Amino acid sequence: MEGVPFRDVVITPLVFDAAGRKMSKSLGNTIDPMELAQEYGADAFRLSILRQMRLESQEIRYQESRCEEARNFNNKIWNATRYMLALPEGLPPAMVLPETAALTPADRWILTRLRETAVRIGELLDAYDSVTRRRHLALPVVRNLRLVLEAPRRREIARAGQPFSFVWNNAMRLLHPVAPFISEEIWLRCLTTGRRS
Repeated sequence: MEGVPFRDVVITPLVFDAAGRKMSKSLGNTIDPMELAQEYGADAFRLSILRQMRLESQEIRYQESRCEEARNFNNKIWNATRYMLALPEGLPPAMVLPETAALTPADRWILTRLRETAVRIGELLDAYDSVTRRRHLALPVVRNLRLVLEAPRRREIARAGQPFSFVWNNAMRLLHPVAPFISEEIWLRCLTTGRRS
């Protein structure tokens, strides 16, 4: 074999239990990833691992309660999407934005934040910084989720229209590397070009 086989190598941290003991079969404190994925979902399990990683240490003190939190976060995303798709006025195509002059200050604000988030996540992916990426990843999703869940009237979502649909679609794309199953399912259910995929 000639040349360098790998230019980048990522070393994952050791996994400890909540008490700080290294997980081992002899201690009986190991976790079974397949069982956790079955109980909470693969995306929730993956997010729970990422949530517990720390830049300043080479260990994860694993707590199963983080799986439940991640599953609840995924459920909120799923339910918000179902709510939006059930609205009588529906969502407009996600990859179309109105003319710049038609955008409200709120539209410009959320689109600017989306762009900043996408650029930052790209930088973090290139640097293999999954911890900071996880923090930046939740921002566009949470902002849109709040708009949906706190909207006192349905017409607020209809008024948000295309910018909202565009941001939601792109938030699912940003979420895809760490939660591929739910983000793909939502992305496939949403309109992207004017007709259902």
